[in-house]
Amino acid sequence: MLVGLVAMRLIMSGDPGATMAGALVVYIAQLVILVAVLLAVRDQEWLHSAGFAAATVAQTVVLQAGQIAGYARARHEIYPGGAR
Repeated sequence: MLVGLVAMRLIMSGDPGATMAGALVVYIAQLVILVAVLLAVRDQEWLHSAGFAAATVAQTVVLQAGQIAGYARARHEIYPGGAR
């Protein structure tokens, strides 16, 4: 998930018009990774499925809140010099 945050920083330093699309790609990739981990460990005896599910939901919500707060604070100028 840290790689996703680094990717967001790189995306936000690029083309302002592509930041939302890039953020969506990062978000979907993070969800795919979470599902892949779940599929890889779902048959293990030590996995408590309710706890894993709750932690996954909590992690996703907290990560999204942090990314939205960071994006809102970045203040990207889409129209340099203002709209004309």
